[in-house]
Amino acid sequence: RRTTDCRCAHRLPSPAAAPKRASASGAPQLMDAKVSAEGVVLTWTRSSEPEIVLKQNPPRLLLEFSSARSLLPSEDVGGFPPHILAARVTNEARDRVRVEILLDEPASYRVVWEKSTLRLQVPYEFKF
Repeated sequence: RRTTDCRCAHRLPSPAAAPKRASASGAPQLMDAKVSAEGVVLTWTRSSEPEIVLKQNPPRLLLEFSSARSLLPSEDVGGFPPHILAARVTNEARDRVRVEILLDEPASYRVVWEKSTLRLQVPYEFKF
């Protein structure tokens, strides 16, 4: 299990601790995307680390997965008000997937990997 916390408003480097497993199918594939009280949950065939960008106007998080594919069509996957207004999966290019999360306001977030499932929790309260 890996966790990344952030409350910044700029481009973040991908965590270096991503497990890389060989796969006969090549690129990691997004199999499922949903929004719930847990936040945004993305299920992959294997881990694929995103580049995460927090945009301000309108407030949204962009998760860019390069060298990855989606088995899902480009579609809205729902929202969970009040914080997550909507989430959308987009097949950007042949080996690139984008997940855009529209927020009610700029917020901190937490990324948790459990095997090949990414959970993005918004907002996330930091405990010092």
